[in-house]
Amino acid sequence: MSISNNDKDNARDFIEKNRASGVEWEDLKIVNFMPYTKYAQTEAERFTVLTEFQSFLNTATYAEWQDLVASEQAMLDSASLESENFGNKDVASNVFISKAETSSWVQYTKQLRNKNWSEGAIEGIKKSAFNILKRLSTDTTETGPIKGLVLGNVQSGKTANMAGLMAMAADNGWNYVIVLTGMIENLRLQNQKRLLSDLSGNSAAQFESIENPSLRSQGADVKIMDRLFWHREVPHSENFSKPGFQLKTA
Repeated sequence: MSISNNDKDNARDFIEKNRASGVEWEDLKIVNFMPYTKYAQTEAERFTVLTEFQSFLNTATYAEWQDLVASEQAMLDSASLESENFGNKDVASNVFISKAETSSWVQYTKQLRNKNWSEGAIEGIKKSAFNILKRLSTDTTETGPIKGLVLGNVQSGKTANMAGLMAMAADNGWNYVIVLTGMIENLRLQNQKRLLSDLSGNSAAQFESIENPSLRSQGADVKIMDRLFWHREVPHSENFSKPGFQLKTA
């Protein structure tokens, strides 16, 4: 059986209400948060008991429940955004989610699946990354910079969401990313390696890091990718005579 879209919405509301009341994500996943499930022996049995009390879960499987929880975690815990500019719908740009096999986004999702991320969690990253991307613009002359804040617990998926946004941005013509990772060098290197590893699939856009950039370089260290973004017009940049993509860490 498969849960309907309407029941999914009810299940998401149920998850959000329990999170708001202080239930941990792990307890939600293994159905260890309701008094009437405590006598069940296994996680699957606890979920069966839960469905008896929550009718909107009658047609759901335990695997579907876990995917729903993972999806909500990726959406709520990893991508909580606070910014007055993000509420300005006039900022939204015409962006898309590429389905091309060689796109950065598709290759990134393959990396996530190889790391055993659930489909629900990947869908959550997809929704949150696209929600951010469609509010960004390559031309901020009139709107000014668009700012956002990502809040999340340790190991909650913040970096995964950042990488997802970078992958989508690459598919839409953004060709430069500045990552500010703090003042501690070993943590900076750790984040740099993580991002480059996660974005190192067989996509047309190849991410590279620029070490110790300076104003004198004026793009001299940029490696041009002739095939990158051949299907789209890339915004003009004085330092890029051809389409290219760089991952800059600072």
